[in-house]
Amino acid sequence: MLDKARRALTLSPHLNPVAQIVRSFASELYITKCRGGFLPYVGAATLLAVAGMVPSEYGPLFMVAGDINGPVGDSIGFIGNILDPEHIAESAVRSSFCYTVFWIPFVAIMGVCAVGEGIKGLQSQLSVAHGVSGGSSTLARALVNVICIPPFYLLSCLPGFLAKMFLYDAPISMNSIHLFLIYLIVNSFILCALFAMSSLVAIMLRPAVASTLLSILPHLGALLSYPSNYAMGNASPLWWTSPATWLMHSCSLNLSQPATLLALIYSLAVLAISFALIYVVCCHQEAHR
Repeated sequence: MLDKARRALTLSPHLNPVAQIVRSFASELYITKCRGGFLPYVGAATLLAVAGMVPSEYGPLFMVAGDINGPVGDSIGFIGNILDPEHIAESAVRSSFCYTVFWIPFVAIMGVCAVGEGIKGLQSQLSVAHGVSGGSSTLARALVNVICIPPFYLLSCLPGFLAKMFLYDAPISMNSIHLFLIYLIVNSFILCALFAMSSLVAIMLRPAVASTLLSILPHLGALLSYPSNYAMGNASPLWWTSPATWLMHSCSLNLSQPATLLALIYSLAVLAISFALIYVVCCHQEAHR
């Protein structure tokens, strides 16, 4: 079956880059499915879904700042099982996103693993031998992983949302579902942006250990330092370059409607710039081998 997928990569040299990326994407999707490449996402989603359904009298709380017991939106961070009696549905939505904090290192590591050694990897060299540019094959592998993030993130959060609505004795309405889906989409795009940033770092820094550390440390720094700066009111605007900062606000429902739109624009811009640079850098590396 893998041979069938690799034969599909044998492209005409006259195909334009977009056609090469589309064909490479279809082949990479098939190869990933055959090799069980989706299993890490299945495992992460399952573990976090189970954790989200476990009842807890108080918490868990991760990287929180602000008035935890105040109305929803008065604090930031990853907040679970804190009920605001005036905003029950919002409390359930906020609790369902509590374990998003563990998606941050997971997505960063997956971004490094997805592109591997860039065009120096065996899979990329096979693709190049079949007439596919290094940029197209590497970008296709990254895109296959990006499309995995939203559905598996949904699977990790939805059980927790339903469990909290039941625990809080709140009826599931179209308004609560709409609120959940809006923030789920925003969080998914931010996580995709984080993945793209990590993939770009991995392409530019060959050693896997170095690229993994550099992919995680800036976001870890935001998680550890931003809440205290936010609480003191002197947070630097530079923190907003990290997807982790956006997630601390989005998962706590601390974003206004314009800010929610801005989060989507930020995520799409990071995705577009990172993927464009991945393609350019890989093509440049291929040309100078």
